[in-house]
Amino acid sequence: MSEKLLTYIKNVKKASPIITIGNLYYRTFYKNERDANEMYLRILPLVKDAIKSGGRNSQKAKEGLAALLALAPTGAKARNFKRKFIDASDGWQKLPADPKNISYGFWY
Repeated sequence: MSEKLLTYIKNVKKASPIITIGNLYYRTFYKNERDANEMYLRILPLVKDAIKSGGRNSQKAKEGLAALLALAPTGAKARNFKRKFIDASDGWQKLPADPKNISYGFWY
């Protein structure tokens, strides 16, 4: 291997924790609609099952609703999503099966 390539590999290895932190930061503040929709489709059935079996105040239901809230975009949309679907006692029943059917003011 050339000296330049070895130096490059060493620098990448040193930077990998920074890249991981950068990726986490990006995903936290600049959420991705495709990823959020994908996770929503996986989490929603679990939340509905948890609420039906243990009630809305069960630990699993609370964690599931919190996970859905974490997927919502930041700012006013997150506040709207929380108010309509998370805080309202029957809000979880209004969550559509497909996140593409959530109004723009509440989702991406």
